Amino acid sequence: MIGQVLALQKLRKRYNDAVAVDNVSLEIQAGEFVSILGPSGSGKTTLLAMIAGFERPCEGSISIGARDVTALAPNHRNIGMVFQKYALFPHLTVGQNIAFPLQMRGLKRTLIADRIKRSLELVQLGEYERRYPHELSGGQQQRVAVARATVFEPPVLLMDEPLGALDKKLRETMQLEISRLQKRLGATVVYVTHDQDEALTMSDRVAVMSKGNLVQIGEPVELYQRPQSAFVADFIGKMNFIDVEYLADRHDACTVRLNETVTLSVPRLGANERARVTKGDLVRLAVRPERLSIVETEATDTIQGIVESSVFVGSFQLVLVRINARGNPVMQVQVPISSSTPFVRVGENVGVAAKKDAFHVFAPAATQP
Repeated sequence: MIGQVLALQKLRKRYNDAVAVDNVSLEIQAGEFVSILGPSGSGKTTLLAMIAGFERPCEGSISIGARDVTALAPNHRNIGMVFQKYALFPHLTVGQNIAFPLQMRGLKRTLIADRIKRSLELVQLGEYERRYPHELSGGQQQRVAVARATVFEPPVLLMDEPLGALDKKLRETMQLEISRLQKRLGATVVYVTHDQDEALTMSDRVAVMSKGNLVQIGEPVELYQRPQSAFVADFIGKMNFIDVEYLADRHDACTVRLNETVTLSVPRLGANERARVTKGDLVRLAVRPERLSIVETEATDTIQGIVESSVFVGSFQLVLVRINARGNPVMQVQVPISSSTPFVRVGENVGVAAKKDAFHVFAPAATQP
């Protein structure tokens, strides 16, 4: 394993009065693949630039292994970088591009030749050493960029939206290729993306950023199934939100009122949020489309509504139901398609039922970051 621990301690970065990164602490283990995920302007690229040394933090520290690199120039950090636009030298062959970082480190020719050969085999481009970048496809150029970034065996590899320029099918293929390569190398990878599917597919852990803050970090399944805020719930996957009235709190659940006739028993709010909510306040009820089903309107404990539209999406039917609740919101319901499941028609009156433990509850919208 070539990877080392990457530790960020209370990093802050300001540009005049604008705070780009605010008090971010994060420890990434040796050989771990961590994606930094967030919308545009969330601070993820600035965070990556500070790790690379392109930006100097206003406060905080960065260490790789036992070495503090906060004040070091980029070329002294021994970090590999892969960019969205690949940044290959167009006048150099594939082999010469890969050799460049080794030449800068003063390695002998025989060792460079051996490293080039091994790197090309690793990215499955063994016969492409003498080709030029313009003679390669986008996916092949990306593999060369990865080979160049890893040929000198850096302890940390940074990847900034590296697949953003590829089409969907090639992007999905390259996700698997990069994951396979990372596991073989044992490199510590920090991968910046705004694509949630990409982050969930490739990562050991995902760090979600919003407005310069690290709002939640965890394994992909944890973020998807147990989001800690409405922002994370909304940003990771699809989520329905309904404003409901908070009625009471019990030991293991709370009661909310959906409308005049329907009350629901749902999970409790977090401790900090419970302190801000009293009976009669509005809270946000959240549930994912695949955790809902369409049932007969007469069924008990269901949310009544009318089908507004329906979209065929291959393996399932996405049904939009305008429900009887505050503001008459539209809920997305993901209905699996099978020979025994009838298609739901526009204009039908239906019931919407939730599976056990499907709901999440968050503080009122006005208090969310």
